[in-house]
Amino acid sequence: MEKPPMLPKFALSIRQTWAWAIVAGHKDVENRSRVAMRKGHLDFAGFFAIHAAKTMTKYEYEFAFKFMERRGVQCPAPAGLTRGAIIGGARVVGLVSRYDSPWFTGPIGLVLTEAFRIDPIPALGALGHFEWRPGGILEEPRPWMQTWPLSSRSPRQEQQDEEPVQLSLFPERAS
Repeated sequence: MEKPPMLPKFALSIRQTWAWAIVAGHKDVENRSRVAMRKGHLDFAGFFAIHAAKTMTKYEYEFAFKFMERRGVQCPAPAGLTRGAIIGGARVVGLVSRYDSPWFTGPIGLVLTEAFRIDPIPALGALGHFEWRPGGILEEPRPWMQTWPLSSRSPRQEQQDEEPVQLSLFPERAS
C-alpha cells in the first residue's frame, strides 16, 4: 500500500471506531447521507486525510463493536482509540448508492482504497470535506472508556454466560 507523497491538505472527520476501521484496512466504504454529501462537498475523488472526531459515545462504540464483530474484526478498546487528530488517509475512487461490501449501509458511499495510518497529528475537525491544520490537543479518554472491559469477550458473549432468567406470565404458577 503506497502512501501519497504528502499528507493531503483536505480531510474528512469520521467518528471512531469507523476512522480506525478505515486506516486499519478493514472498512472500504464511508457511508454518508444525501444531505451530508451535498452540504459537505463530498463529491470528490483522490486522497484525503482522515480526522478522528473528538466525540464518541458509549452507544456509538457498542454499536460499532458489535457491527465489526459480526464481520470478524476486533476493534480496539475505546480508551485506545485516538480522537481529535489526523490518523491517516485514504483515496476516494467512487461514489455509489449500491455497493457489494459488508461495510456499505448507504444511502451514499465513498468507495475507499489505499488506506494508510500515520502517527496522530492533533487537529480540529469540521463538518464535511475541510482544509485541516495541525493544532489542538488529543482528546483524553472519558471515564466510561477507561473502565471498558479489557478482555477480548464481547458484551454479547458475557450476556450469554449469565444464568437464564425464568419469566412467567403467571407468577403464582412459577415453580
